[in-house]
Amino acid sequence: MSARKLLLIFVLSLFGLFIPATVSAQEMEMKLLTGGPIAAGSSFRIAINVNTQDIRVIAADALINFDETFLSITSVENGGFFGNVAGSKLTEKKNTYLVSGWQTSVAYAKGNRQPEALAILNLKALRNGTTMLSLECQQGRESDSNLNQADQARDILDCSKLLPLTVTAGQSITGNFEDKNSKIIRLVRQLLDKFADKISRLDQVLVRIKSISERLKSEGKDVQSVENRISQAETTSASLNRLLDQMRQSLAELPGLSSSDLIKNINFGQVKKYFDLKQELRDYHRELQEMGLILRKTDGQKQ
Repeated sequence: MSARKLLLIFVLSLFGLFIPATVSAQEMEMKLLTGGPIAAGSSFRIAINVNTQDIRVIAADALINFDETFLSITSVENGGFFGNVAGSKLTEKKNTYLVSGWQTSVAYAKGNRQPEALAILNLKALRNGTTMLSLECQQGRESDSNLNQADQARDILDCSKLLPLTVTAGQSITGNFEDKNSKIIRLVRQLLDKFADKISRLDQVLVRIKSISERLKSEGKDVQSVENRISQAETTSASLNRLLDQMRQSLAELPGLSSSDLIKNINFGQVKKYFDLKQELRDYHRELQEMGLILRKTDGQKQ
């Protein structure tokens, strides 16, 4: 295939960049299964779900942090994802419970694309009030929550996706039983992940534009106008990534806030950042499209 045809395909591909893409991440989550009010002294259930995005895994651990003065974990059941599941309270570390699941052989490694239950926890509310359970996870550390890939023996769990679960005893639990604050934070995080994916793809296109521009320049063709635009596009890219980092930093401060405080923290400035980010993405996309068209025209010029 000629360089000119490759360039044409490249230019046309720019117009399809914003077809929604799935942002893959290997996740673990806690979901409240018990509906209705939870009273002090009553029992309830929580599912620990995993989503491997089709990567085959051989084992998983969920290291749960919780307040023993509020909750008691009485037992654990196999959720069905793995053949084997066990749970135990860690005697060497207070307020911590470890759930482990595994397959007996790599030949039986499991993968999925939708959340499935690793385990079901049976708990008891010891007193009225609100408390939080969280999955302990630090990227690169294997002694906490993890998903172990079967063929490479490495932890693939994305710790940045883990959210705490809030449990309130003495009040009704409604809807799909997902904590409202956690749901808001999860949805915002998914939105920012999509923005990050689009920025990354546009940055890759910019690298290709620079490569084509350098090739045409080496052939003696005038690409000065594109070189000027490349410099501006690099500035836009830096601005987008900086704005995205600011929004993620703001998001990191939200878990643990009450519903009213959460709304207060989503202020006008953060809403403005969202629309600024969206507009800059459109501008960045349009700038790359225009550069691609200029390069196509330049490539077709006779020397």
